[in-house]
Parts: sequence; C-alpha cells; structure tokens
Amino acid sequence: GLMSSVESYITDETHDLPIWHLKHKELIWWVTRYFQADELRSFFHPMTDEQIPFKSVVLTHYRKANNTEELADLCGYGIHTFRRIFKKEFGDSVYQWLIGKRAENIRYRLSQTYIPFADIIDEFNFSTPANLSNFCRKYLGDTPTNLRKKMQAE
Repeated sequence: GLMSSVESYITDETHDLPIWHLKHKELIWWVTRYFQADELRSFFHPMTDEQIPFKSVVLTHYRKANNTEELADLCGYGIHTFRRIFKKEFGDSVYQWLIGKRAENIRYRLSQTYIPFADIIDEFNFSTPANLSNFCRKYLGDTPTNLRKKMQAE
C-alpha cells in the first residue's frame, strides 16, 4: 500500500521527485476520500494550527453535491456560513459556481466522442435527454450533438 511503498523509497534512498509528488497526491486523495472535513480539521489542527484551506475542501467534494446545501454539508459547514465564506473565496455564488463546473465537466465529457449521450445523462443525473439538451443550450450555447460536432471539427 501507500505507506509500504513510502517506506521502501526511504529505505532505498529514492530521490525521484516525481514519485514523491505522486505519493503526496495519493495521500491527499486517500485522506480526503475516507475522512470527513470536520475529522480532518480536528486531526490536523494540533499539527498545523490552521484549518484545511476552504477551497481544497470544496474542490474535493463538489462533484458529489447536487446543490448548495449538499455541498455545505459535505464540507462540514452550516449553509449560511458556507455561502458567506464561499462568496469571499470564489467570488461567486455557490449556485452559479456549481452550474459553471457542471457545464465545464459536461463539455469535457461531450468532447470524448466515445461516451454515449445516455452515459452523460446518467452521470450528471438528467432525467431525460431533453433536460441535457436544455442545459447545454442554456449554459454551453448549443445542443449536445452540435457541441460534439464542433469539438470534433476543432
């Protein structure tokens, strides 16, 4: 696992910076996947005397949240405090930011032509193909089919 490979790198005196960067990413992924934000805060606070940066917590959890309330909950904040800190940190409302991220992720998935529209509809919890199409027209400027064709042409 993670710790045994780190131990072997230390024992072997491996001084390969890219490996250490990957291990660091793996550790961060592992910790944020299996522990809640409040658990991480209480664990790291005595060592760092500071909280995990708000942006890092948001970026870790936003894909699992369907709305502001769910994101605040996943990040371990009350809704009003979360909205206030979010606006200060990101310069946008939670709702607008989530819509922008969702549009960005959908655009990326549409660019992957091997992914069927049905999979994108499921992945982003659209109830019908028309809902995906309406979202794309409103936030990406065209239908999923036309967006995909334009991206293929580019």
